[in-house]
Amino acid sequence: MAPSVSWTRDGSAIGINGKGNINTEGNGRWLRVVRAGSHNAGLYTCTATNLAGLLDVDLSLNVHVVPEVVRGRLSGVKHSVLEGGKAVEVVIVTEGGHAVLECYLLKGSPAPSRLWTLMPNMSLPQHFKVMDGGERVAISQASVEDTGTYNCLARNVAGQDNKLVKLQVYASPRVNMSALPSHFVVLHKGKGGIGVPSKGLPGNSSHSVALTTTHGQTVTLPCPVTGYPLPRRLWYQGSRALVSSAKQVIGAGGRDLTLVGVEPGNAGLYVCVAVNPAGETQLTTALHVIFAPDIQSVGRPSRQYNVSVGEAVELECDAQGNPPPQVIWSHQDAPLKPSSRLQMLKEGHVLSISEVEVNDDGNYTCKAVNVVGTTDETFHLHVYAPPKVSGPLETTVSVLSGQPVKLECDIEGRPKPAFTWTLNGNDLDSSDIIVEDNLLNIESTELGHAGTYQCEAVNSVGQAVKTFKLHVQEPPIIAGGLEEVVTVVEGEAASLHCLASGTGGAGSWAHEHLHVSHEGSNLQIHYVEKSDAGFYSCLASNVAGNATKQYLLQVLVKPALLAAEDEVKVVAGQRTTLSCSFSGFPQPQVLRGDPVADVPASGALQLSPVLPNNFGNYTCVADNEAGQANHTIHLTVHTPPSVHVEKKQVVAVSGAEVTLHCRAEGFPVPTIRWFKAHKVITPSPEFEVRDDGSLHVPLVLPSLADTYVCTGQNPAGSASDHTQLVVQEPPVVMSDQQTEVTVTQGQEASLICDVTGSPPPTITWARPDMGHTPVTPEDPRIKDLFAAPPSVKEERNESVSLKRGEELRLGCTVSGSPQPRTAWLRDGRVLYNTARILIQPNGDLVVSTTQVCLHSLTLRLSF
Repeated sequence: MAPSVSWTRDGSAIGINGKGNINTEGNGRWLRVVRAGSHNAGLYTCTATNLAGLLDVDLSLNVHVVPEVVRGRLSGVKHSVLEGGKAVEVVIVTEGGHAVLECYLLKGSPAPSRLWTLMPNMSLPQHFKVMDGGERVAISQASVEDTGTYNCLARNVAGQDNKLVKLQVYASPRVNMSALPSHFVVLHKGKGGIGVPSKGLPGNSSHSVALTTTHGQTVTLPCPVTGYPLPRRLWYQGSRALVSSAKQVIGAGGRDLTLVGVEPGNAGLYVCVAVNPAGETQLTTALHVIFAPDIQSVGRPSRQYNVSVGEAVELECDAQGNPPPQVIWSHQDAPLKPSSRLQMLKEGHVLSISEVEVNDDGNYTCKAVNVVGTTDETFHLHVYAPPKVSGPLETTVSVLSGQPVKLECDIEGRPKPAFTWTLNGNDLDSSDIIVEDNLLNIESTELGHAGTYQCEAVNSVGQAVKTFKLHVQEPPIIAGGLEEVVTVVEGEAASLHCLASGTGGAGSWAHEHLHVSHEGSNLQIHYVEKSDAGFYSCLASNVAGNATKQYLLQVLVKPALLAAEDEVKVVAGQRTTLSCSFSGFPQPQVLRGDPVADVPASGALQLSPVLPNNFGNYTCVADNEAGQANHTIHLTVHTPPSVHVEKKQVVAVSGAEVTLHCRAEGFPVPTIRWFKAHKVITPSPEFEVRDDGSLHVPLVLPSLADTYVCTGQNPAGSASDHTQLVVQEPPVVMSDQQTEVTVTQGQEASLICDVTGSPPPTITWARPDMGHTPVTPEDPRIKDLFAAPPSVKEERNESVSLKRGEELRLGCTVSGSPQPRTAWLRDGRVLYNTARILIQPNGDLVVSTTQVCLHSLTLRLSF
């Protein structure tokens, strides 16, 4: 009998009709799971029973499920975005904070493995901690560099699923202090300027800098901040938000603030506030606007101050500027210093003067100075003083009859007082008394003018009176006027006569420098010296007064030589001065002496240029009223040498003697020296230098042919000329020539005549058997025998000197058979006809205008 079959799952019976998606078939022999799911997994037991017994068979059903990751977060606020058509979970954390990336499984069997990577395929940073098999990734101390998209991949044998998580690390705003221009001064660096906010809390920091500028400048205040997301920047002045205008321009995104044409009112604190979700920071810029001082006058009284003597006064100088200016006070352009009466108050802005004095009157200038500039303002202080007599209240004046008198009322006051004069208590009514303000003048006093004069001075603050007692007296009168001039020559006698009329007579004599102990009407000086000169006064006195007469004694002093040379030597063409200095009184006048035409008043004679005929004796004569003196100076004029050789070319025969003549002129007589090949010729067997300057050659040799230079020298200079010695040798026939030549009739015969000599000798042929008749070239049979090499008639070596611009003409007379061709060379280069150079048909060379240079010209001859 077939056994019966039953099924259980994990101990629970499964009915004959199945359970859920589980069905049995074939009387239980088959267990079918339709669309198996993970809930169907388990231990299934098949139990077969019959009469013989029971049999259990265990079957384990494993259901593989494709992993599925939970979308969204199980904790915290869910936030996702779509990127590329895929949902991406977004996790936001503040820099320095903590974050968790989640990857929970909704299903999956067998249990999937989870792998986290940083897109596109990078390992996680080391400080990321993977927890619970990948369900979570913990991030501590998050940094901006951690920002990115992370992929969680869940995988098993059934398949895989993934989840994208985008981590955004917000960085709080920070001020980049290093980006500020160097002319900004850092006042305070906030704590948030560097590093990461602790524990991921929003960052807040504050920085402050300072900038100094001058009035009228355009300045830019930067706000260099960093942060993520990009911070929003706002500008404030104090608590007032700023917006762009013509005078203040805010850059894109608030990156800077430009102030156009700053004024003092723009000074203050400018705050840039940078904000993002991670926090905020601010940069405060203290703007200092410096400007030149300005002295304010609003609300101030006039710059004119009126004050009486003894009162106090204050002068205010309201100087403003940035930086605050220093105030400097001066009175009549002289700096003021504090004293017991004078003080500078309120940092010098107020000048206080207590107990004002008359001398305090005048202009007071306050100068305000700072680093930007300077300004000043002037105040005028009028000091009022009552009239006050500066001298004695009563003065006695004695005057001679007929003399003028002036009474000066020395009363001062401010403002200037008005003056009133009286005589003996009555108003003045005399026409010969002239009153001008505080002065009373009498041109010619008389006895009736004597009396008591009073001067009364009155001004707005008081009055004063001064009294004059005028006494008119008849003084002595000295005959001959008040002054007399007496002139005497040094060494002679002088007499001064002083005759006085009136009571009494001459009393005493006095000299302006010397002590004179003499009384009487006559002063006699027996032997007058120069020191006696000067003013003498004769004083005549009586009870009525005194009379004085002055005598000017002039002592005439004969001229005397002070300094002069006896002889002056000068080179002709130069400039010289002949001078002689004389003493005497009056100053002597220097006269000329032969042979000079004009002499300056100074006595110095200038000769420019000195000519040879200026030599001779020059006498300077000094003359004044006392006498005359003279001095003679001998002028020696040196003239440079002039040298000329007798002949430019001297021809001598070898073995003979020859003399080269040279004449040198100049003063002093020049010394003559001869040179050969740039070497001085000294007496030797070859040469004899004679006293007349000629060079004698006792024995002429071919080796002595050369250019000889004659040089003359004296203190005025040197000069030279040259001559060329040409040595000629007589013809000599070489002794080894053949004396007989034999040829066959019809053949050519050559007869050789080898001769030497200088200049090259002329060769002629003759036949002794024909009466020594010369053989001529006309005979065609022997014409070739007369072929001769080219020769030049002129000297082989010739030196030509001429002035710049003159025409140069060089001759070229040549001979030879056949007729030679000629060519000229300069410094080795062949010359051709040009605008200045012409080579004539006869071979002569003509250069129209020569230049200042030295060339070597060579004549080339050829057939």
